[in-house]
Amino acid sequence: MINIFLCDHDPDILKKEIKYIENLCEKMEYEFLVEGFSDTKIALQKMREAQDFCDILITDIEMPELSGLEMAKMLRAEKK
Repeated sequence: MINIFLCDHDPDILKKEIKYIENLCEKMEYEFLVEGFSDTKIALQKMREAQDFCDILITDIEMPELSGLEMAKMLRAEKK
C-alpha cells in the first residue's frame, strides 16, 4: 500500500490534487491511501502520530503558517 499525504492551504486545489492522485493510482492499479490537509499543523500532528505511515508527501510551497519546505525539513529532522 502506498500512503500519500497532500498538504495545500487552498481547499479547492487540495480537492483537485486528491482526485488527480487517486485517478492516477487507480489507472496504475496501485493500492493506495490519500489523505489531504489544508492546515500544516494538523498535517504535522497526523504524520507524527502515524510515524511510518507516509510514503509520499506532496506540499504547497507557500502556505500561511509553515511552508511546505519547512514542514518537510522538520519531519526529516525528526526521523533522524
